Amino acid sequence: MTTPVPTTGLDVPDLFPEPEPAPAGRTAPARRTAPDRWTTPARLTTLTALAVLTVIAFAAVLSAATGDLRGGLRRLGGRAAPHALAAAELRAELLRLDAVLAGGLTAGRGRDGPGRTRAPDLFTGALARANADLRVLAAASAEDPAARRELVTVLDGLSRYQFLAGQAMLLAGEGGAGRESAPPERALARYRQARELMLRTVLPAVGRLADGGVQSVDRTYREQRRALATARVAAIALGGVLLVVLAALNLTLLRRHNRWINPAVALVTVLACVLVGGGVQLLLSQEHRLRAAREGPLAAALAFSAARAAPGHEGTGLAGSGAPVPARLVSRDGTAGTAGTAGTARRDDGTLERLIDLNRRDLDRRLGAGLRDLDRRDMMPPVGAAVMAGLLLAGVRPRLAEFR
Repeated sequence: MTTPVPTTGLDVPDLFPEPEPAPAGRTAPARRTAPDRWTTPARLTTLTALAVLTVIAFAAVLSAATGDLRGGLRRLGGRAAPHALAAAELRAELLRLDAVLAGGLTAGRGRDGPGRTRAPDLFTGALARANADLRVLAAASAEDPAARRELVTVLDGLSRYQFLAGQAMLLAGEGGAGRESAPPERALARYRQARELMLRTVLPAVGRLADGGVQSVDRTYREQRRALATARVAAIALGGVLLVVLAALNLTLLRRHNRWINPAVALVTVLACVLVGGGVQLLLSQEHRLRAAREGPLAAALAFSAARAAPGHEGTGLAGSGAPVPARLVSRDGTAGTAGTAGTARRDDGTLERLIDLNRRDLDRRLGAGLRDLDRRDMMPPVGAAVMAGLLLAGVRPRLAEFR
């Protein structure tokens, strides 16, 4: 009698009985394996579709970047830069206007003083230049509500200033007994009112316009540089992916079809190198041109315009007449222009105007060259993408037909 073997309650052989042996003369069926889904046709189709999509994405990124840059260059050259330059020039012309008025109220002593006879002509000329700057500002600030409000303040204050200045010159002409006579007190009172209005209302509004113009220039410049940097990174990344996919496609054709080269796919690879290199070079050159324009002629023109409107330049370059401002014409807060001669005034101010005009033309030339370069290459991304997609399909389709 055998002793029973203790169990744990779960007899594994009972739960999982061993399979019965196959009858003699018969073999066990082979294990069925899953079919290989990553076949050569599937691999070629996937790589071709990925290459076409990458080409389209690269062309879209490059086209969007060039379109955005074209708009930025037009904003910079058509609105932002003219706004900043016109506001700085307007401040200079208004200071000239006030200095001419002061010189016109001064009795003409010596050969440097214009006297009261030439004052209206000088005043009219300075006013015409100021109006030209105002027209530029009106066109440049058409889409900026804050700039339009400041412009309305300037126009309203300038119209009142003209009225007071006209009264001052009229009273001075009526009350003067000769070239050596001092202007009457009523003319001086009108001048003080006009100068107070210029200093406390018109010039601060013009200063805010100038600050807004410079901020608009800097904002446009930063936005364009940021967009170009982003587009450049995206173009390099997509170009790298495209070249890797094309390399994998060429390798698949080499291994599966024993073909050293597929002419269509090889040509697409060469075109991809040209398109990626040309696109990245275009973005780099435009970024360099934008930086050179901002830090070169535009910065110089703004600096020269600020120099014309600097407080220390009022009596020389800005006075127009160059006549010193007498103590009797000083406004009640004690401010007045500094003294200078007419020859020095016209010489300094003329030099600055020529420098400003030279740098403005240089800025227009640089921005125009950038726009022309973009226009010449405008169709490069879409046409290149279409040609490459067509060549890919033409090169892979015969190979896929071999598996049908």
